[in-house]
Formats: sequence, C-alpha cells, structure tokens
Amino acid sequence: ALPISPDDSDSESESEVSESESREEETPDANADSPKSNILSREELIDLFRSYECTGDDHVLTVGLVGYPNVGKSSTINTLLQTKRVAVSATPGRTKHFQTLFVDKSLCLCDCPGLVFPTFLSTKAAMVCNGILPIDRMHEHAGPVSLVCKNIPRIAFERTYGFYLVQPPEGEDPNRAPHADELLKAYACTRHFLSRRHPTSW
Repeated sequence: ALPISPDDSDSESESEVSESESREEETPDANADSPKSNILSREELIDLFRSYECTGDDHVLTVGLVGYPNVGKSSTINTLLQTKRVAVSATPGRTKHFQTLFVDKSLCLCDCPGLVFPTFLSTKAAMVCNGILPIDRMHEHAGPVSLVCKNIPRIAFERTYGFYLVQPPEGEDPNRAPHADELLKAYACTRHFLSRRHPTSW
C-alpha cells in the first residue's frame, strides 16, 4: 500500500464530492415534470384553467371542483378569488349546495358538495378515520374503532392514554390487535365513563 499524505486524501475527497455534485446536477429530477408533484400558485392555477379551450357560446370557461369531502375545494376557491366567498370548515360536509362564482367575466368556478362512493372506493369505516365522513354522523362505531386497532400498535394505546389493555385469552395469538370493545372498555374505565346502575357497562 502506498502512503497517502493528508493533503492527498483531502484532494481526493474534494474531487469525489465535486464529481457526485456534478452527477446530481446532470441527473434530471424524475418528478420535476410530473403533474402530481407540481404545486401551483394562484396565478399559475388560473393560467392553467385559461389554457383549456372554451366551447360555450357565451365564451365563459366553467371549472368545477369535485372530490371527497374536506379536501379543500372551497378553500381553493377562496384562494383563487382572494376573498372568503364560500364557507369552509374542518368538519366534512360544510358545503351543502352547488355554487357558481366568477373570477372574472371569462372564468367561472363551481363549488360542489363532497362526493362519496363507499361501495366503489372504500369502506365507511376508512372514510370516518380519514376525516372524509363526519364522525358525528357515525351510526356504528365497531368498524372505525376496529380499523384503528389494526393500524396502531397495542403499546401505543397504552402509552398514549395511560391504560392497560387485557391480554388475549389463552389459545389466541398473543400479538393480535386489540378488539374494538377491549379498547373502548379500557378507555371508558380510565375516563370513568361507566354506568351507575351497571358499573361494568360503558
């Protein structure tokens, strides 16, 4: 092996860094031209709308914002109009009616209530957990709570809420996720959400 002086090692490391930087500059960003990764400003989004051909006789381009509840359709419209023209809320389902608003004489925006198709896209339990359906309209709790139990470790519940979840009975998988009723009972006991007539009820 040949001895290498400190100056030589520094020069070699500097050359390696410069070569890696040059390779990074030459390598194109795969997501740079992807429409899914581009974040547009207000002016850029309006210019994008205007790039589409208007086929109506009134020469007014109408753009509709359609999608799941609580994803920001109304907030986007308020941003484009630079004023609060439509009501927004953190609770899904705030927009109740179809609304049309003009940015100017040639561009019209349509604000639509959120559309939900649980049969085709997802379960109602997943939509409740993801904030798509309002939780105050939930008629059945076992589905959403079971989904939460499947996706969050048992130890995370115990550390966060300060209770102890009962271990699975003998013969069951000791590492299985807690059942919905096991989680709710443990939480109810910790918060004293118990019935006076039936102390074991919650």
